[in-house]
Amino acid sequence: MKVGFNTPFAEQLEFFRQKLNLPTEHWDDILRSAHDRAFIVAGAAKADLLADLRAAVEKTIGDGKSIGWFRKEFSAIVGKHGWQGWTGEGSPAGFAWRTRVIYQTNLATSYAAGRYRQLTDPDLLKLRPYWRYKHADGVMNPRLQHVAWNGLTLPHDHPFWQTHFPPNGWGCHCRIVPVDAREYAKSRAAGETEPPAGWDDFPEGGDPPGVARGFGYAPGSSNVDDLRALAAAKAKNVPGSLARAFADDVASVRRDPVAHLPDCDGADFASSSFAGGGCLAPTPGQTGWKDAGRLDLRRVPEGLRLERPLILPPAETRGGALLVMARALQLSPDAPLRAVRTPVETALLRYDSLPHLVEKEADARERYANFILPTLQDPYEIWGVKYADGTRNRYIGLFKGERDFMVVLRVNLDGSLMWNVMHAKSRDMNAHRIGGMVYGK
Repeated sequence: MKVGFNTPFAEQLEFFRQKLNLPTEHWDDILRSAHDRAFIVAGAAKADLLADLRAAVEKTIGDGKSIGWFRKEFSAIVGKHGWQGWTGEGSPAGFAWRTRVIYQTNLATSYAAGRYRQLTDPDLLKLRPYWRYKHADGVMNPRLQHVAWNGLTLPHDHPFWQTHFPPNGWGCHCRIVPVDAREYAKSRAAGETEPPAGWDDFPEGGDPPGVARGFGYAPGSSNVDDLRALAAAKAKNVPGSLARAFADDVASVRRDPVAHLPDCDGADFASSSFAGGGCLAPTPGQTGWKDAGRLDLRRVPEGLRLERPLILPPAETRGGALLVMARALQLSPDAPLRAVRTPVETALLRYDSLPHLVEKEADARERYANFILPTLQDPYEIWGVKYADGTRNRYIGLFKGERDFMVVLRVNLDGSLMWNVMHAKSRDMNAHRIGGMVYGK
C-alpha cells in the first residue's frame, strides 16, 4: 500500500492526537524531540485559539484535507479569535508561506513519527533490520547534504538515525525505507553503509550539518518521561489560567482512571477483581523480596535509611490539609504541575490530584507530606507491580529511627501519585515488596 503525507494511517494520527497544546510566542520556544509531545503555532498564546488551530490540523491529517481547505479554516479561526501580529500577516505571500509551513510541517512530522513506529515494530525488524535513506525525487531546490545521504543504509539502531531521521528541515520530503540483509549487502558493496565523515560533529544541543535547526531528532522516538518533564517546565512559564488549562490537557493525554484508588489489603494485596471494592488489586502470585534476595526490613541498617523529615501537625480542615500538601510539594492552582526525577523515571506531581490524598480526615496524611519527595528521589527500593491494565512502580521509603514505619508510594500510569504511610511490624510490611525488582539500594 502506498502511503504519503496526504494518505493518513493509524500510527500517524495517533502520534498527533497524543500531543499537548502548548501556548508559545516563538517557533523555537521548544526544539527537537519536545515536538513529539507538543502542538505549537508560534505566537498562538491563547488556549482557545490554539485548540481551534489544533482541531483544524488534526482534521487535515485525519481526513487528508488539502492545503486549500486548511487555508480557509486558518482564515476563519484567525478572524474568530481576532488574532493579530502573527508572522506572515498582512500580505498574500506571507499568508501563503505561514499556512504552508503549519500545514506541511505537521503532516511531515506526524507522517515520520507514524512511520518510525511502523519501522520499529519487532516483527518488521526481524525481517528488515536495516534502514535506507531516500531523497525525494523531483525536488526543485534539493539540499546537497540530503542528496548525498540518498541510498545510505545502516542498522536501524545506528545513532545516525537519532539525529538524521527525516524530515530534516522545512519542506523536506526525504523518507526512510526498511531493507533486509540482502539489500544491506548490496549497499555495502556499493560503499553506502558508512555515514559521511563529520555527521556527528556538532555541539551538544545543536543540529548536525545538513539538518535545519530544531530538526535533529527522530519524530516519535521520545518517551513518556519527556512528556512529563516538558509539561512541568512549560507550566511554570505561562500565566495561571493557561497553566491550569494546560494541566487539564496533560491529564487528558493518558489519564489513569483508577489513580485515586489505594492498593487492596491482604497477604498479596489482591482482591477478587481488579479495582473491585474501592481498591486497586495487583495480580496474584507475583515474586517478592525473598525471590530478589533482598534483606528483611528488620535487618536493613541505618546507613541505608533516610533522615526522617519533620512530621507536621494535622490540619483542622480538609482545605487546610490540601494547603499543607501543596506547600510541601511546591504546587498551587497557578503552578499545577511539577516533574520530579526519580532513579528510574519522571513522576508528574499534579495539584488536581492532591484532594484525593487528603480526603479522609481520620488518616491525616498531610502530617507526612514531607516524606513524599525523599521517597521519590531516594527510595530504598522500587518494585514494578503488575495490575490487570499494566505495571505501576511502587516506591519504598525507609527512614532512620523508625523501625516500624515505612512510606509506600505508587506512580500511576499518568505519572500521578498514590501513597500511604505504614505503621506496623517490619515483618508485616515486607508483604508490600512484590513485583519485579526495578531499583534497590
